[in-house]
Amino acid sequence: MHRLEQDGQLAGQLGETGRNGKPRKYYVLTDAGRQTLEAKRTEFNAFTGAVQRLSGL
Repeated sequence: MHRLEQDGQLAGQLGETGRNGKPRKYYVLTDAGRQTLEAKRTEFNAFTGAVQRLSGL
């Protein structure tokens, strides 16, 4: 199991069988995953804004 799946950020489900005969696993963001993504996106935007201000861009 993927760590993000264990943390409740992703939900995985098996899909069609791949060329190797094993079923493919597809992942989708959960509500908790979407909240984390938005928080990280906000954090990243603040960081890049600070770097731009420091570099004079």
